[in-house]
Amino acid sequence: MASPRQTTTVVGALVLLAACGGTPGLPGIGGDSTAAFCKTARGLPAVAEEFDADSVDDPATFDAELRSAVDSYLAELDDLASRAPSDLEKDIRLLMSAVDQYKFADAIDAKEPLDIYVAEHCEPPTT
Repeated sequence: MASPRQTTTVVGALVLLAACGGTPGLPGIGGDSTAAFCKTARGLPAVAEEFDADSVDDPATFDAELRSAVDSYLAELDDLASRAPSDLEKDIRLLMSAVDQYKFADAIDAKEPLDIYVAEHCEPPTT
C-alpha cells in the first residue's frame, strides 16, 4: 500500500517523465529507421501520462494502475531501444532499469541523454 508521500512522489515523477519527453536523420541510422525512432521517442510522454492518479484512494487499484503504466512505458522503451542508434542503447537500458524498479528520480536523470539526443537529431513534429 502506498503512503500519501510515496503517491505524491510517484505521480510527480511520472509527470516529470512525461514533461521531459518533449522532442523538438539520426547519425548512424537513416530513412524509415530515423522516422520510427523519433516517432516512438515523441510518444513516450503520452505513455507516461496514461497513469490515472485519481485512483489513489484505493491502494489496490493504485498499485495495479501504476504497474500497468510502468509496463506500458517499458514496452515503449523496449521498442525505442530496438530502433535506437547503438550509442543510445546503454542509456535506454539504464532508463528501463530505473523505471522497472520504480526509481523514478533516477529514471528522470537516466532519460536526459535520450532527450538531448532526440532534441538534437529529430525533426520537430509536423502539424
